[in-house]
Amino acid sequence: MRQSVFIIFFMAIFSFCVFMAFLLLMTRNDNDGAISICHDAVQAEAKYTAEIVNTEVLKRNSVDTVIFGKAKFQNGFGAWSNKVYRCDFANDKKTKFELFDSWDAYPPHKFG
Repeated sequence: MRQSVFIIFFMAIFSFCVFMAFLLLMTRNDNDGAISICHDAVQAEAKYTAEIVNTEVLKRNSVDTVIFGKAKFQNGFGAWSNKVYRCDFANDKKTKFELFDSWDAYPPHKFG
């Protein structure tokens, strides 16, 4: 009797773990690598400090992705200036990087 209860308990725990692993795989963001590449490009443009304020992903089709958002760059005196960044990707390769000097270039419908 105890052995069958243990087996049932073990199977329930195992089933729960398999279900949770499935959920994690289904909710994984496929754009994480591209977002990281884009953020690295933003950081590389900063002479001092850059802070990513937000990031958005726009899928144009199954191949093309645009990652854009707001960033703040700090100068040598500690003052911050607002920037908008944009990275275009085709087949998971960065094809274009742009950095605009003002948040006026935001939102994405202003992008060509």
